[in-house]
Amino acid sequence: MFFCLKYTHNLLLPTFNLFIMKIQIRFLPSNNPQLPGMLNYQLINSNGDTASIRTTYKVYFEEWNHYRNTIRMPRKASARKVQLKEIETQIKCDLMLIRDIYDDYKESGERFRMVNVVNSYLSQRRSRSFFDFVADTIDHLTAINRHGTAQGYASALRSFMNFRENVDIELADIDSDLMQRYEAYLANRGVSPNSISFYMRNLRAAYNRAVEKDLVQQANPFRHVYTGIAKTIKRALPIKALQRIKSLNLETTPSLDFARDMFMFSFYTRGMSFVDMARLTTNDIKHQYLTYRRRKTGQTLQIRWEQCMQEIVDKYRHLTTESLLLPISRSRDEPPTRYRIVMARVNKALKRIAQLASIDVPLTMYVARHSWASVARDQRIPISVISQGMGHDSELTTQIYLSTINNTLIDRANNRIITKLHTTITDTPNSTLSSAPG
Repeated sequence: MFFCLKYTHNLLLPTFNLFIMKIQIRFLPSNNPQLPGMLNYQLINSNGDTASIRTTYKVYFEEWNHYRNTIRMPRKASARKVQLKEIETQIKCDLMLIRDIYDDYKESGERFRMVNVVNSYLSQRRSRSFFDFVADTIDHLTAINRHGTAQGYASALRSFMNFRENVDIELADIDSDLMQRYEAYLANRGVSPNSISFYMRNLRAAYNRAVEKDLVQQANPFRHVYTGIAKTIKRALPIKALQRIKSLNLETTPSLDFARDMFMFSFYTRGMSFVDMARLTTNDIKHQYLTYRRRKTGQTLQIRWEQCMQEIVDKYRHLTTESLLLPISRSRDEPPTRYRIVMARVNKALKRIAQLASIDVPLTMYVARHSWASVARDQRIPISVISQGMGHDSELTTQIYLSTINNTLIDRANNRIITKLHTTITDTPNSTLSSAPG
C-alpha cells in the first residue's frame, strides 16, 4: 500500500509550469436531512482548470467540520468512531495518491491536464479497490455464464458493503482483524453460522483471485473466521406424506397445482434441481431416457423416462416455449433471474401445500431431493446406487448426506427400547420392588 501523509483538507502541490494545483474536500448534503451526505474532492489550478472526484464516503451533517472541511471525530469510543477513522484514513490515502500522480506528470514532462489526473486517479484507485475488484469479477463470471457463482459473490459483496457502510477498502487492507469484526457484525444481527460461512467463502474466493493476479500479497485474512458448513437438520418426507401430496385435489388453485407438479417431477427424477428442470428440452429425451447435465457439477445423468413424468410434461405443454419441457423459463439460455423468481413462487406455494397435506416440515423444492434419497434408503437400495442416482462424486458424500436426513431407524429402535423398559417395569412384582434397598 502507498504511504499516506498526515491528514489535510487542503493539499497545495508544488509549482510546475507556473501553476499550482489545490485539492479541497467538499461536503455534499443529502436532500433528506436524516441521511448522511457525500464527500467529494475539488481539484483547482491557477489556470482555472477544475475537476471533481466523487467518493463513496458518507458522513452526517454533524460529523463534518464545515469550517475546516475535516471530519469531526466523536470523543467517546464507539463503532461509528471506528468507521469515521477508516474514512479519514482513506481520505489521507486518496490525497497522497493524487499527489503521486501529479509528481509522475511533473517527472514525465507531459502537458498537465486536470482530466488526466482524474482519469489516472480513478484507474489506480479502482485497481486497489476491493469493492471494484469483486464487482469486476462478478461481471466476468456473468459474461462466461457462471451465474450461480456470480450471484454468490454479489450477495457477499452487498453484505460486506453494508458492514462497511459503503466505505470502500483497498485490497491490501483486507486483514484478519477486519474479517473478525465482520464476522461479529453478522453474528450480532442473528445471521446463521452457515450464512456467515457462505459470505466468508465467497469473499475469500474473490480475495484469492486478486492474489492470483498479483494485485495483493497473500495475508490469509480469513484464517480466524468460520468458513465451514455446520450440519443442519435435513427434512425428508416418508412415502406416505408424498402420497398425500400427490393425491391432493388442487384443480381450483392452479398455482398450488403447478407447485405440487414441479415438486413431484423433481422427486420422480431423483431430486433434480430446479435450475436443471428449467433447462430441460424435448431433445433431452431419446429412446425412453432423459439425459441432462447437472448445472452444479457438470456431471451427465441419465434417467429412464416414466409415464408419471410424461403426464406432467403433457399437462403444461401449452405453456412451454422453444421445446422446453416445463414452463419455468422462456429459453434454455435465459439468465437465472427468471427461474429464481418462479422457484420462489413455487416454494411459497409448497408451504400452503404442506398445510393441506398435514405435513409439519418447511416444504421446499429441495425437500424432494432429500426425500428421494431417504425413501431409497428405506427401501434398502444400496448406497452405491443412491450415490450414482443423485450424481454424487463418491459414496462418502452420499453417506454424509443420508446421515443428516432423518433418524427414522434410530427413532424406531429407541421406541422399541422405551417400550421394552416400560413393559419390564409393569411386569415386575410389587414385592420385588418393595424389597429394593433404600
